[in-house]
Amino acid sequence: KDRVGNIGGPYSDVIKLDTISPQINNVKIYSDNSVPSLAKSGDKITLEFRTSEKVREPYVSILGHNATVQAHPDSIVKKTGESSLKFWKASVNVKDFSQEGITAFNIRVTDLAGNVSNPKTSTDDISSVKVDLTKPEKGEGNSVQITSDNSLDPNLAKEDDTVTLTFTMSESIQKPVVTINNYPVEVYSNDNDGGLVWGAKYVIKKTDPESRVEFRVVHKDLAGNIGVPIETSASPQKIEIDTVNPVFQSVSIHSNHSNPKLAKYPNKLILNFLTSEIVKKPGNSDFTLSGVDNPILSGTGDGKNWTISGDIKKSYNGLVNFRITVEDLAGNWSDNQTT
Repeated sequence: KDRVGNIGGPYSDVIKLDTISPQINNVKIYSDNSVPSLAKSGDKITLEFRTSEKVREPYVSILGHNATVQAHPDSIVKKTGESSLKFWKASVNVKDFSQEGITAFNIRVTDLAGNVSNPKTSTDDISSVKVDLTKPEKGEGNSVQITSDNSLDPNLAKEDDTVTLTFTMSESIQKPVVTINNYPVEVYSNDNDGGLVWGAKYVIKKTDPESRVEFRVVHKDLAGNIGVPIETSASPQKIEIDTVNPVFQSVSIHSNHSNPKLAKYPNKLILNFLTSEIVKKPGNSDFTLSGVDNPILSGTGDGKNWTISGDIKKSYNGLVNFRITVEDLAGNWSDNQTT
């Protein structure tokens, strides 16, 4: 009471004592990549987490950099329009120089009384984000192969032959885009969708130019890093297209008679022919000569100049008729050349 006897009060006040550190829980991480568990340069990695009580703005580092922190939109109380201060999100953008591998992070929060949480460095679910900044490339060694099913030579291809391209990558990639001779072709997995080994086929057309088979593979890894296209020079094999049938450039027939247009036993008949390209040595079924015994075929060695010679039959009279056809190295056949 005061000096004149007035009685005041009683007065009281309550101070809330808070010595408990806030807890961080329900932590999950994801990226805005099409595959949320992966991130490449330019992608955003986001952490979401809740706290056991209201906290001041948290401190969050992701990939060793201070993250941008904000109240989670779901933490806004409709009546007041203010945050509950218990639900947060933090994010960083991946840089070209960011650390590759599983994303490391650190979260610390301080409650309104100043109690500091223990650091949180792991998620509470199975979520993780792997940073991948490396461009995919073809594998080591002979990882790119191109072959033909040509029956005579796997390095040649004629009309309707199938060319097969196979390639192995340094890491798993998304389904690549492949063109062969400038045509888009279907691509298939050669490792049960493992993403490392791929194949593509192309059937040679009559309209394909007579040149080397060209191909191009455009690819990107699972994170979206785009690799340098794989092109024809990457394969040690080269497939040459041959869709043109050989033709006879010249054909002549004569005998060793004093008049080469006539022949009698035991004269020899000689048939010479020149082809437009190198051809296989004709077999016995590829030519016929009437009135000739034991025909023998020989060449000059260049694969284009050929001679068939044989003995005139003792009893033969009349014109000598012949038929001949040739096959080039790719398996294209000429028309029959006849008299």
